[in-house]
This record gives sequence, C-alpha cells and structure tokens, in this order.
Amino acid sequence: MQRVFLRRPLTLALVAATLAGCAGGGGGQSTIGSLPPPDPTPAPVSVQGDYRIGPLDTLEISVFQVENLGRTMQVDSNGQIDFPLIGPVTAAGKTTRQLAAEMSARLGRSYLQAPHVSVFVRQSVSRRFTVEGAVQRPGVFDITGQMTLLQAIATAQGVDPAANIRQIVVFRTVEQRRMAAIADLADIRTGRAPDPEIYPGDVIVVPSSGSRRVVRAIIGATPIFTLFGLRP
Repeated sequence: MQRVFLRRPLTLALVAATLAGCAGGGGGQSTIGSLPPPDPTPAPVSVQGDYRIGPLDTLEISVFQVENLGRTMQVDSNGQIDFPLIGPVTAAGKTTRQLAAEMSARLGRSYLQAPHVSVFVRQSVSRRFTVEGAVQRPGVFDITGQMTLLQAIATAQGVDPAANIRQIVVFRTVEQRRMAAIADLADIRTGRAPDPEIYPGDVIVVPSSGSRRVVRAIIGATPIFTLFGLRP
C-alpha cells in the first residue's frame, strides 16, 4: 500500500476553515445515520490505457455493430459488472484493454462471431484516502478493496497517546457538497457502534484530546455543514 506523507498536519484551525468554506452550500442539522457514498469524479484521459479499474468506477461499453449491447455501467462495490448475455464479469483490477478482451472472448464463445468490445472509463473514483492529526504516521494512502475506519487508522499505524478517539472526523463529498461525520473509535472497537466504510477521497482527521471542546464548538457553529453521526 503506497503512502504519501504530508508536509504539515491538518490542524484543527484548518478543519474550521474547511467548515467555514462550506457556507452558502446548503445543509442541515446533525442527523443519525451513515455518510452516503461519495460522488464519482470525471475520469481524465490519463486513466485510460494502463489505468486499473476500481469499484464504483463508471464504464462506457460498446460492441462493434451491435448497438443494443452498448451501455454505461457502474462497477459495483465488489468490483463486478453484470453484462447482458455473459452475466457477472470482474472488472476491478483490470485495464480497459484487458476487460474488453475478456468480454470479447466470452461473447464470442456462444453468442457473436468475432465480436469487438470497447471499454472506456467515463468516471473514476480516486483510489486514495487521507489520515491526518493525532496518528502515528499521517499521510495519503491507497485503498485496495474495501476499507473500514479501523483499517484506515491502522494503515496510519494507529492513533498516538494524545488522540481524542471519541471525536474522529470523516470528511466526504456527497452530491457536490462537503460533508462530515463524527465517529467514536472506542465504541467501534468494542462493537457498540458499526465500523463505517471508508471510500476513496475521504479525509479522516483525528483530533488531540485537548481539542475536544474546540471540535464541538466548530460543529455547533456550523449549521450549514451537513453532519451524519456514525453511531447507530
């Protein structure tokens, strides 16, 4: 798993600035529930070719001279797509060329004569997440497969002794708005709360124990910032 270290930790002041920067974007009061999945992002041309398809990527698939088989499909969280005639196909981990070749071969076995399948990544979800604050090794890390908050914290080699594990903040972009959730790592560890899934693009901030009241003040002073509690 690749790790990229940041030059400066994401301080609580920067968290406050991020929250303040959301003003005017709509939102509501704290709501019990879980953060929805993030928005997909348009895939740059550079992701084609050697790019490895990931879960939640959106693919544009066409079959030469068979228009009714062309469609846009999102890779599911297990890394698969369900394509007509051939059923489930594992897309995650393959390049577009590899996936196209496999689909062409499977269609050619029983249904079409020498089919030519083209696969294009229409939308790509960044495959990295960030952990900052009171952890042993803050940085930017690659996601491989599904990941939970506990696993993400472990990737950063755990929290440091000064961490406030009861008010961990998870930032995410949902429906073009910056959202956040507060997670209680102590409850998650003991099974009193679910271990939420972490998605590519998420930013996890672990505050220090002395900043507990500051976190509450930031949240309380920001009604326009949509909050989702991760506790059941």
